[in-house]
Amino acid sequence: MPWRPYYDDQAFGDVKNVECADGAPFFSIVWGPRNEAEDIGWREACDLGGVCVYRKDLATGMAEALYSFNEYQ
Repeated sequence: MPWRPYYDDQAFGDVKNVECADGAPFFSIVWGPRNEAEDIGWREACDLGGVCVYRKDLATGMAEALYSFNEYQ
C-alpha cells in the first residue's frame, strides 16, 4: 500500500524528500497543527510544527534520527 499523508481537522503528518545516498534511504517527516484562520474555501491550512530527518539502515530496518526541528518545544 502506498504512503498517504495524514490529515484531519486538528493536524497533519507527511513523509517528504525521500532520497538514496551511499546505499541508504534518507527521508523527512513533517507535521503540524491545523490553522483554521488561514483556510481558503475548501482548502484547509496547517502550520509547520516540526521536521525530523532520518537515515534508514537497510540491514537492520532501523531508522536513525539525524536532526530535527520542533516549533513547539
